[in-house]
Amino acid sequence: MKATIITVTYNSDSTLSDYAKGLIANESGIERVVIVDNGSTDSTVAHLSRLRTELPFPVTVVQSSNDGFAGGYATASTYVVDRGPVLCLNPDVALAPQVVADMTAAMSAHQEFGILTAPLLDETGSPDSASVRRLPKLGTATLYAAIGRFTPRRWRYNAPPEPRAEAEGSNGVRRIEATTGALMLVNPEFRDPQSPIFDTAYWMYGEDLQLCFDATQSGWGVGMVATGTSTHSKGASSGKPRRLRSNVAFHRAMYTYYAKNLKRSPAEAVVVAGGVVGRGSLSILGSSATRGWRKVRRVSLDRSGS
Repeated sequence: MKATIITVTYNSDSTLSDYAKGLIANESGIERVVIVDNGSTDSTVAHLSRLRTELPFPVTVVQSSNDGFAGGYATASTYVVDRGPVLCLNPDVALAPQVVADMTAAMSAHQEFGILTAPLLDETGSPDSASVRRLPKLGTATLYAAIGRFTPRRWRYNAPPEPRAEAEGSNGVRRIEATTGALMLVNPEFRDPQSPIFDTAYWMYGEDLQLCFDATQSGWGVGMVATGTSTHSKGASSGKPRRLRSNVAFHRAMYTYYAKNLKRSPAEAVVVAGGVVGRGSLSILGSSATRGWRKVRRVSLDRSGS
């Protein structure tokens, strides 16, 4: 069994070389690749054109408007021709060798899993905090939204379980609650590969948690496969700190997830909405200030250098 790779790009030129190397290192597990570009303004499209001739398997490149992450996957689904599993893969992920084949073999052996992922490190060499996480609950999500990184580890929905809970299950697959859409193999019996995979109510952020929630609610498992460790260079498209549109989408996703899965009353929804707007406003102001300071510093350095 081989996988169809779906990737959505946006100004991803800087990461595509490592992305392509990872694909080539996984040739044995890949049927074809479908890439949707969400209106990049850098050299991404030109780079993708070269990849179509360089990669050793069929590659379809689709140019689209910027309909967000979930929207890009919805567009890609119309170009999928196989009925096998789909590997959702970010363009800023560099796959370790043999990962795709190991994941598809694990899914073939464990059909009870609707979603599988594999180990991920971020660009600093630390475990990707979104790779193994819990599904948000109202109390813990509210606390994290209010005080962020100061939330005790045991109460963070996006913190991985304690090491004692990390033991591998049978045949190298262990159950987890949720993972990231950056590296996510989806069982075709759970989601039809020729239909939208992610909920398009999310523009960017949150759609992967929603998919994991939907899988759990439908009786499917979410699992981590014991295989090689890949690298995720986070923030290539959204920017660091997040650009305005990405920041708005991030906080909107918080409320969307709450409204779909955790809402208990209209009064509570008003309070939650106010909290999300407040936190989002502070985050936008902080990001703008950081970007402004960086710009001033660059100008100052340029002047001193001249």
